[in-house]
Amino acid sequence: MVAMHNGDLSGKLGFEEFKVLWQDLRKWKAVFNEFDKDNSGLLSSYEMRNAFHASGFRLSNRALSAIILRFCTKKGEIEFDDFVLCAIRLKTMIASFKGHDNKGVASYDIDNFIQTTMYS
Repeated sequence: MVAMHNGDLSGKLGFEEFKVLWQDLRKWKAVFNEFDKDNSGLLSSYEMRNAFHASGFRLSNRALSAIILRFCTKKGEIEFDDFVLCAIRLKTMIASFKGHDNKGVASYDIDNFIQTTMYS
């Protein structure tokens, strides 16, 4: 969580950075609860797609499949903690991509790639 909101790469969150993190957490909690229709504390892969969409993430079927393989249980469900972890990683990765974006293609040298992927 710190890595996603730590704009100056200090390893710490300032007050303004913490406020943004808190807003994100509250938003993701509300979205998770909205799509957890049976109050099981789990989202199915179908509910997860809708929850990510409501959170502002537009994912292809291939990207969603990769997320399901990485973050879901064997039954294809995701718990709240893993949903938040995944949302944090998505937000960080998208921000990094946009920072290197040139008409839909991001160019990284090996050093930038390592820094981006290691810290997220």
